[in-house]
Amino acid sequence: MLKDGTCYQDLGVDHFARGNRQRQVERLASRIRFLGFAVGLRPAARHPRSQISF
Repeated sequence: MLKDGTCYQDLGVDHFARGNRQRQVERLASRIRFLGFAVGLRPAARHPRSQISF
């Protein structure tokens, strides 16, 4: 912004939730493995409150 003179643009509350879901799952599983745990993932049934809404 300071370098090129553009205005600040808020990315929104759900900016990180809108990203690549599979990439996020893999990243979090990798972090858990790094802590010394075995990780096995399978999709869960959708819970009515699992949708992010702001």
